[in-house]
Amino acid sequence: MGLNVYIVNSMAKDTPIWESYRGVMPFLLTDTIRTILLLFFPAISLWLVKFVG
Repeated sequence: MGLNVYIVNSMAKDTPIWESYRGVMPFLLTDTIRTILLLFFPAISLWLVKFVG
C-alpha cells in the first residue's frame, strides 16, 4: 500500500505525501475491518458458494 501511495504521489507533484496517506486511510480502515471479519467468521466467505452450489 505504501509503495502505491508513493507512486501516485509522485505523479501529483503539488500534493504533500501526508495528504495522500490521509486520503487512503478510509480504504485501509475498511480493508482491515473486512480482514478481521473474515478471520473471525470464515463462513461469510463460503456463503455464496453454498448458495450457488
